[in-house]
Amino acid sequence: MIRVSCTREADRWELRVSGHAGTAPYGEDLVCAAVTALVCALAKYVSEQEPSAYIHLQPGDAQIKAEGESLAPAFQTVLAGLRLLEKDYPEGVGVRYEI
Repeated sequence: MIRVSCTREADRWELRVSGHAGTAPYGEDLVCAAVTALVCALAKYVSEQEPSAYIHLQPGDAQIKAEGESLAPAFQTVLAGLRLLEKDYPEGVGVRYEI
């Protein structure tokens, strides 16, 4: 299962993602691919908007930490996409958020 944690304190954001969905063989899992696309898009956007952000991306392990109120729409959009995946694939994605 992919575990997602998103927290927000004032204008500080942190997204953590770990694991694999396990809904198909490794390399063929569309749920993993969808999560990866959302997280990588967020990482790219954040790195362009906030060069001092912390971004760690590895297969099965990602973390994005950044500050800035202007980043709220991007984090919220990605979180919405991850929550939709959780709704449609509860066996593959679990989302915990505190915003």
